[in-house]
Amino acid sequence: MSYTGKIGLALLLALVGEIHAQNAPDGSNMSCVERLEIPIFPPLASAIRLSAVVTASVTLDKAGSVQSVSLDIVGGSTNLFSPAVEKSVRASAFLAACGGKTVTAIFEFHPGQQLGAQRTTFSYPNRFSIFSPAMVVQP
Repeated sequence: MSYTGKIGLALLLALVGEIHAQNAPDGSNMSCVERLEIPIFPPLASAIRLSAVVTASVTLDKAGSVQSVSLDIVGGSTNLFSPAVEKSVRASAFLAACGGKTVTAIFEFHPGQQLGAQRTTFSYPNRFSIFSPAMVVQP
């Protein structure tokens, strides 16, 4: 993701947090996210055009730091997607006021159809679709 994309996503998450805090809760606790690192589509999964849906449940300690990460993976290989998602959520920042809560984010990995860089879209309240770039194959 480009630098501009990271700023745009950070602003979007801040807005989502404000909206989420004011509306009916859904249990995802996305309003506790200060900065969410988006996982990189695993290169091997991209090469073999493998998709997956990974639900990450992040338990925060009393200070709002990541205490533990639990992953539920549907449709893909645990060995391919787990390291990328766990690394990204552990590198994310959460509000200290949310200590003791569990934050849930859903990452959908899709093989891309377009050339270029990895692309990410967001769906309220906690769903992120990650598209790998299309692979160029020489005949």
